[in-house]
Amino acid sequence: MKPLVYWTKKDEGCYADGGFGLAYQRGRLAGLVRGIVVREYRPDLHWLVMSLESDGPGDLEDMFTAVELLQERTSEGMVWEFFSGDLMLWENDDAD
Repeated sequence: MKPLVYWTKKDEGCYADGGFGLAYQRGRLAGLVRGIVVREYRPDLHWLVMSLESDGPGDLEDMFTAVELLQERTSEGMVWEFFSGDLMLWENDDAD
């Protein structure tokens, strides 16, 4: 079953300004993932929220896992990306 779509073109923008640092970005991602955990009752994802609220792994794999989770719940044609240090949701101009 495909996950529900929570983010669409109307939600386009910056979700975590890299200028505030890595801890800020991790906190913002934790909040977004926490929303999914609550809306979908997904206690199996609680580990990801906890990881994002900590210093996390050195390779930041938990952040990329969180972005993949967000992408799965985003409408087609929109993409989550880190751009110039910021977490952005925007329209994928590369789509054919």
